[in-house]
Amino acid sequence: MSFHDHSEEGVPVVLLPAFNVFNRWQWEAAPIAVRDEGWIASLRALPAEGFYALREPLTLQGEPGRWPKGALVQLGYDRAGAGVVFIAQQRHALGENDLWFAEHGVPLRDAQLEALEQLSVYEEPDPTLVGAEKKRRS
Repeated sequence: MSFHDHSEEGVPVVLLPAFNVFNRWQWEAAPIAVRDEGWIASLRALPAEGFYALREPLTLQGEPGRWPKGALVQLGYDRAGAGVVFIAQQRHALGENDLWFAEHGVPLRDAQLEALEQLSVYEEPDPTLVGAEKKRRS
């Protein structure tokens, strides 16, 4: 869920996850107003979905061995808000100079989120959105 402490109506709102694209959640369009201050106070901020390096070696649930310090991962979340990492892999069989991230990630314990250091990665604009933006301006 995505929480916003403001809205056009002047009350906090949440957006529920709709679907996942490139291991990132896309949100429902209709916000849900929240008036329960106790529930709001129970929320905790999570690191943003995106690309990270491991600050320290990690043993991940269900994975053999340890992932080394500096490994590139993509952070996402399941529908319940638990962290999931997608390990970057180079796949020679594809014959391309790309990194590949699996569709299914490996669960993280909450304490392991602190082992992630956010990286800046250039993401080219979605051509379908760029084309729509150009038409809108014309």
